[in-house]
Amino acid sequence: MENLRKGKTIFYGWKLLAAVFVIMFFCGGFGYFVLTLFVTELEREFGWDRTVMSNMAAMCGVLGALFAPLVGTSMERFGARLTMAAGALLYVVAQLVLALMTGKLMLFAGGIMAGVGLAFCTIVPGQTLMTLWFDRYRGLAMGIMMMGYGVGAVVLMPLTSLLITHAGWRWSFGVIGTTVFVIAVPAISIFIRSKPSDMGLLPDGLSPEGADESSRDKAMSGVSVKRAVTSPAFKLLLLIYVLQIFGQTMMGLHFVPFMEGIGFTLQQGTSFWVLAIIVGITGTVLFGWLGDRFSIKKLVALVGLLFAVGVAILVLCLIRFEMTSKVPLVCFAGCYGLGVGGAAPLMPMFVGWCFGQRHFSRILGLLLVGLALGTVSGPTSAGWIFARTGSYEIAFIICSAAFALTFILALMVSRKGLEESNEG
Repeated sequence: MENLRKGKTIFYGWKLLAAVFVIMFFCGGFGYFVLTLFVTELEREFGWDRTVMSNMAAMCGVLGALFAPLVGTSMERFGARLTMAAGALLYVVAQLVLALMTGKLMLFAGGIMAGVGLAFCTIVPGQTLMTLWFDRYRGLAMGIMMMGYGVGAVVLMPLTSLLITHAGWRWSFGVIGTTVFVIAVPAISIFIRSKPSDMGLLPDGLSPEGADESSRDKAMSGVSVKRAVTSPAFKLLLLIYVLQIFGQTMMGLHFVPFMEGIGFTLQQGTSFWVLAIIVGITGTVLFGWLGDRFSIKKLVALVGLLFAVGVAILVLCLIRFEMTSKVPLVCFAGCYGLGVGGAAPLMPMFVGWCFGQRHFSRILGLLLVGLALGTVSGPTSAGWIFARTGSYEIAFIICSAAFALTFILALMVSRKGLEESNEG
């Protein structure tokens, strides 16, 4: 990695990556994983059915997705530091609202603010920074960054579960908000820089004086936003994002309640979900490394297959055949965890592979609008099906089929007509 050093100084991109890892650890770890632990607690407290929490989770995700284009625009206009700091602070306020809530109005108000706040400080900014700061090592950097989510979930889910059990759900929301304010907000303020050119560098630490012309051109390459959104590749990627988030949000909210419903405790359900996340941590780095070396589209297709097999194991073994062995759960954690780990670095790399770096944040933001459909339909459809059938079987079958479809769609993506169009 000799080109990642300038003189004796380590390339600042690696320092920035460490800071983004910390931000994703807390904002992503809390924001995208621990909500499932509050479902049964709030049901007992307020007498709500599972549809209420499903709708709140869906609204949180939908608002985050709908604001994604604004995040991309904010990144280009105001820079990453201001964009991410504003998002983190809004997320802190959301947790305080949830800690003090007395009914559905405050539940949904907190959910809306949390969704928008997370949109401004996690996925689009983080993936954009890795795309702009790294080229040769982009997959590795993306994998390490996204690993922050998984490590955060592994550490924070058990701690939050214990906190809920011993201190109650109100204190737990308060602790989450305080932690993000004390750790993530300063990390953003101190370390985040929008792009290497702000420090007189090129991606991977090359200095402008030491880089050849092709390196300079590559750092600024990419199709226009208009050209991107009118391409067949954009439409296929949009559908893949929708289907992936449909399945992931469904499982993310309903896996632990599903486990409790078939006889496992909250801690046991949390443990198997954490196991899947641990596998995902390994998968994130592994698939990021593989993404620097092999076909992105084939790797994304493989991820879809792993997702589909993982959920199918739950349907066949735990629901259909009512197996009590923990072996199927370990198999689920292995397949699903690798799917989550692989999707995290590969999907933004897929976007960069298709459309380049120049307008990456805006194009990614527009793609993530499609997540609104998957986010609103995933958790809510599973909650609706469970409320009427008392079982997750139909919901999980649909989930597995949606993941399987991404296998086919990924193989259909092509850069034809885009490679020749590196206009600004």
